[in-house]
Amino acid sequence: MMYDVVIIGAGPAGISAGIYAASRGKKVLITEKNTVGGLIGKVSTVTHYAGIMTEETGSSFAKRLKIQAENTGIDIIYEEVTQVELQGSIKKVFTKDGAYDAKKIVLANGTTPRKLNIPGEAELTGKGSKRRKKIYRQKHLRRRRRGRSCKGSSVFIKICETSYDHSF
Repeated sequence: MMYDVVIIGAGPAGISAGIYAASRGKKVLITEKNTVGGLIGKVSTVTHYAGIMTEETGSSFAKRLKIQAENTGIDIIYEEVTQVELQGSIKKVFTKDGAYDAKKIVLANGTTPRKLNIPGEAELTGKGSKRRKKIYRQKHLRRRRRGRSCKGSSVFIKICETSYDHSF
């Protein structure tokens, strides 16, 4: 099938681009290798994003993104993009399961956080820290900070006995 726009990535940027294109009458396909919502869908509390609900979790926000995209008529497929061809007026997006043609391609493939490979990382990823202050009181803590998350973790770190800072 021929699409006006194929968007690679179903995080907030990809979904927003898709909704905008669909509102302009374009036939839109969004490809996503994991789940709608991207990285923000994995956070415990969404605090710095326009239009969020009170006590919004990453999971609830991602569900709302998906519902809005589907209600707009956007096709969403869960396949990893393996190759793109950008030459000519018709672009091609390849996945393991097929190929999709489009007049335009939007890259909204987001980011993947780096792993520290420390004990407990897999079990605690996405669990959040704001609700767990009592658990960590007087404990040793490793944290990784970046961007705006530094501010919140700096306040949180004061309750811990020792911290190991992994900034990047």
